[in-house]
Amino acid sequence: MNTSIDVDGFATHQVPLISAVLQTRGPVIEFGAGHYSTPLLHELCHDRMLITIDDSADWLLNFAHLKTDLHHLLFCEDGNWEKGAQVIDSMLIVQPSIVFVDQGGQDTVRTVPITHYKGKADLIIVHDSNVEAYNLKPLFDTFKHQFEYTPEILHTMVLSDVAQFSLKNTTGGKVR
Repeated sequence: MNTSIDVDGFATHQVPLISAVLQTRGPVIEFGAGHYSTPLLHELCHDRMLITIDDSADWLLNFAHLKTDLHHLLFCEDGNWEKGAQVIDSMLIVQPSIVFVDQGGQDTVRTVPITHYKGKADLIIVHDSNVEAYNLKPLFDTFKHQFEYTPEILHTMVLSDVAQFSLKNTTGGKVR
């Protein structure tokens, strides 16, 4: 039996994401809904607030069955991610433990949640962190703590100015 979590490269974020959720207790924000993250976070965050935001209303319909009192699905109208982050902030009583960044679109959309939650969230997890078109390395270098998970082609970066992150009982990562 194959016990690998990453089945096709799109799920290379799962190991650090699972580890981060298990190591924290506060709200989780997911920028960009996905088949490999949204149902997983829904299960892991059953007892805390989870907010999933995406700029495609049609795509969000794929996850409507996951909506609960603790799991909110938000449409980011006109792809205005800064406004979306402000709406999320108005919903939170405490700062988020985790901000997971994996939305598609223009090469600059990922900088919005990263810069908005820098110093606020305990951990910011960025999937596809090594995709050069996103040009995120200069932004990553502004964080006090960086952990890069490098299992295959697509990497995942865990960033923080608040706490150092490490994987528990796994391999494939390095502190930068």
